[in-house]
Amino acid sequence: MIFYKRGLNLRKVPEKIFSLCFFLIIFLPSLKFFWFGPILNVIVFAFVVSLVFYSVLVRDSLTVAQAGLLFFWIFWFSLFFVSFFRSYFIVSISDYLRVVFVLASVVFVCVCKRRIDENLLVLYISSWTLFLCASYWFGLITPTGSGDLSYLNFTMQIGVGAMVLLPYISRRPTLVSIFFLSIVFTIFDFPGRTAIISVIFISIVFVFLWGVSSPRLGLIFSIVFPFVAFAGILNIDAFFSDYTLYKFKNLLDGNDPRFLTYMEALDVITTNPFGVGFQQHYNFLGFYPHNIFLEIGMAAGIIPVIVMIAFVLYTTFKLLVNFGRLKKSHSGRAAIGLSLSSFYLFMYWNFSFELGSAYGLFSLLSFFVLTDWKREI
Repeated sequence: MIFYKRGLNLRKVPEKIFSLCFFLIIFLPSLKFFWFGPILNVIVFAFVVSLVFYSVLVRDSLTVAQAGLLFFWIFWFSLFFVSFFRSYFIVSISDYLRVVFVLASVVFVCVCKRRIDENLLVLYISSWTLFLCASYWFGLITPTGSGDLSYLNFTMQIGVGAMVLLPYISRRPTLVSIFFLSIVFTIFDFPGRTAIISVIFISIVFVFLWGVSSPRLGLIFSIVFPFVAFAGILNIDAFFSDYTLYKFKNLLDGNDPRFLTYMEALDVITTNPFGVGFQQHYNFLGFYPHNIFLEIGMAAGIIPVIVMIAFVLYTTFKLLVNFGRLKKSHSGRAAIGLSLSSFYLFMYWNFSFELGSAYGLFSLLSFFVLTDWKREI
């Protein structure tokens, strides 16, 4: 198989269960297109907590990296949880529980990382993504304009699958390229600018990094890409709807209301460097800031923002340093695909969505940081 080489092995059943749980964390939003209701959140949360307790009961030992990352997240969330006590306006229990689920997700990855099979996880992700795309084109699901079943959630989820597939194009160019392009064209069918920009940008960066470590591919890319980009610009109407192009025009002209939101959020943070309390952005802006750093800054202040920026820079550095070696092995390609997925979600959360829904983002970033580079290479 392209993504997973192992056959049925009963001794590997725990890996399959833990990998499935991680998959459910990442793709919880898209599961709601088929089963919508709070009970789904409860089931996944119970699954996560039960596996963490199982790992504790069987005394799974933690590596230094696992223990260090677990301490980091506990420290970071402790800085953030202080903002709960500065929330002067009523905050719903569901909002608190959403942040608790984010914490539970990263604890799961920190404690159970060695039981998660990245190759099996890639198989789960790619299969589910292609199923989502097929379900959309055959009319089984119809994303809405807003809410939990919106096209923003849908394109965010299938974009993860597209990023996972990228490193495998070199192994099975024709088949994987067909899969990848089918996902990309599905994304292009919606007016979600974040998904479109993120997929295009990360794909270009990926090909560039791959080309740097493979001079022949780099030469081909430098020749082919300008022609492909020029042809795409000339035929842009064939790829995007008029409404999508209208939204991009507003973005380029600086007329997107999100820019005003960013400025207002920055003003609140500079005036209140220690934050204004959890979920209080609704009282200052009327809605969430559409940027995870601004939301963290408004809630808990500048210090948690600085810590988070340092964490993201560290993960980026790890990918750049190890990219050339990782691409040489099967598990290495899986690690690259999952890391690209984490950066894709990171870009998404800088333009859309709230911190309370960042369980997939934080857990994927944690998984990437805990990757054993020597073993994968």
